[in-house]
Amino acid sequence: MSQSSPELTDLIHAFLDGRATDAEADRLNELLLADPAARETYVQLADMHSCLAVDEQLWVRPAVHSGNESHTREPVRSKGSMLGRPLPAAVVGLAVGLLGASLAFGYVVPMLLHVATLVNDSFESGPAPVSIGMPSKPGVWSGDLSEVVGLSQGVTPFSGDRMLRLLRADYPGKSRQEVDRASRVSYVADQWRLIDLRPFKADLAAGGVMARLSAAVNAAEFPESETYLCSFSIHALDAETVRNLTPDDPFGLTDASLSVVHATNASLDRDPRTWQIEGCELHVPADASHLMVRVGVTHNFEQRRVDFPGHYIDDVKLTLDSPGRARP
Repeated sequence: MSQSSPELTDLIHAFLDGRATDAEADRLNELLLADPAARETYVQLADMHSCLAVDEQLWVRPAVHSGNESHTREPVRSKGSMLGRPLPAAVVGLAVGLLGASLAFGYVVPMLLHVATLVNDSFESGPAPVSIGMPSKPGVWSGDLSEVVGLSQGVTPFSGDRMLRLLRADYPGKSRQEVDRASRVSYVADQWRLIDLRPFKADLAAGGVMARLSAAVNAAEFPESETYLCSFSIHALDAETVRNLTPDDPFGLTDASLSVVHATNASLDRDPRTWQIEGCELHVPADASHLMVRVGVTHNFEQRRVDFPGHYIDDVKLTLDSPGRARP
């Protein structure tokens, strides 16, 4: 980084952190307009802040985890994601050009992401998941038969002392109609959660909002002849659809969604010491009032079984990413 005065760097950090007063912002604007080196320093620090402005837990993938070893982590970059990436050179060049043209500083700096964490659940506390199909209210996991457990079948929780064990691809009282419809697809052990987006109405109206869902998935050893896949969904819903939710109609939910993504990801390996982190993302429409998210594990289509002998989910995260806003 080029040499700069303590005053300049303090002002830049205060502005990027949202702590600058109006007088400090005006002083920073003066320094940037007067000195090309000061603008270069600003761009370098803004670049760094853009990398630090997200949940750092989203930047790493646990490579190996066992009961006798600490986590080994390696950096992760998600394809198509802005998480952890420097500002694009074109955007940086545009910012410098605008500053050099004497435009007000506050109008050219909104290049960072705001990240809201809507779900961060390792099943250590909070309401236990219920086995009644899709939920109609926010705040609880609901779906197929499952239980919260500790160390089990050689699988150590990804974080903390507890994790969710999937047991079956159905739940008590599941309607005959849903069982018949499900028989035409591979069996999936589903867990659903409803998320209220109404506190983020202004962000959604501004556009560019992405919902990102991820979870750690693991399995006890299973035969070479069997295959299991991770399965994820995000549904964007309007208020009327939420009012009419029924617990056993995921097919109808898909039809009624404003937008939806389904992702059947990598096969689970046969090593209970390793956790795989998978997920999906969805551009959220401006008129969405809720999200319905789903995490699960599916049998290979040919297996056609409803039971899950040893499959686990932990560390479920859902974030809402929106573009930063300019200071008026």
